[in-house]
Amino acid sequence: KGVMELLEAFAEVNIDQPNLRLIYVGSGVMLNALKARVKSLKLENTVEFMGVKQHDEFPDIMSQATLVALPSYNEGVPNVLLEAMACGVPVVATPVGGIPEVVNQHTGVLSTDLSAQSVAVALRHALSNNWDKQAIRQHAEQFNWPRNIMQFNALLNQESI
Repeated sequence: KGVMELLEAFAEVNIDQPNLRLIYVGSGVMLNALKARVKSLKLENTVEFMGVKQHDEFPDIMSQATLVALPSYNEGVPNVLLEAMACGVPVVATPVGGIPEVVNQHTGVLSTDLSAQSVAVALRHALSNNWDKQAIRQHAEQFNWPRNIMQFNALLNQESI
């Protein structure tokens, strides 16, 4: 995941919007480096590390968020984006893997690449938009296992040319 790029982008956006907070949920190999970079950027009061949370805690955490950001190097279709949208929360993500298939202009913003500058532009755009939470939820509802299975079976049953 592009956790460091997100931090650098947040630091840039935070200059203009000092009331923003960045919250990381989870743990990983970058945790100590992230904490050190937060300290060097003097963002200790605006960046929080929640640690590992149980899956059933995510809806409450996400529902309180202004947006969910997932800049990433490589993905399939990450559940976290669909879960955020199911909570009516817009997303910021990178256009990798299946992400462009689930994120549209009504549900979030795709950065042009993984650079901190591009992620900062996407964050600013997302923060300046008035999102329709109900439309975001409705979009997320179309991505479910029964529909995925039906579409996959239809694809497999197509005649070869």
